[in-house]
Amino acid sequence: MNRPDVPGLGPHSKSFPHGAQPGALADIAQRSWNVLANDLAFPLAVLKRSALTHNLRWMQDFAQRKGVYLAPHGKTSMSPELFAMQLEAGAWGLSFATVFQLGIGVVAGVRHAIIANQVLGAADLAGLQHLLRKHPDLRVWFLVDSIAQLRWIEAWADA
Repeated sequence: MNRPDVPGLGPHSKSFPHGAQPGALADIAQRSWNVLANDLAFPLAVLKRSALTHNLRWMQDFAQRKGVYLAPHGKTSMSPELFAMQLEAGAWGLSFATVFQLGIGVVAGVRHAIIANQVLGAADLAGLQHLLRKHPDLRVWFLVDSIAQLRWIEAWADA
């Protein structure tokens, strides 16, 4: 999955070896890295394309049969390529734990998102505001666990 707005492999990639040269995803096999030889830092996941394709299709079919919108948790993989595959398979959106993670998802095309956490700090609210201004079609939901938190967010927005 090569998209011009999603970078190839490099220091921003999970488990990418320090000091290794960045490169295209299509060139990974030429690196001869071996997970079993500990060439890559843990934790990491190795995905089998046929299993991934099957699971994406099965889960989306299940959600459609049950009449629910699917928002897989992006934090697990933090893989823009996987985010794009999930959206292309029909996911309504994605879930993230933080505004930072949401920003990575937005680059991959996420426009409906759930932050499965509270957004508490001014820096996070400013980051969320920046993303919403930059992407007017972005819709984000997050948890609010008290009236006091809601009032704080409202006061921040008013300021």
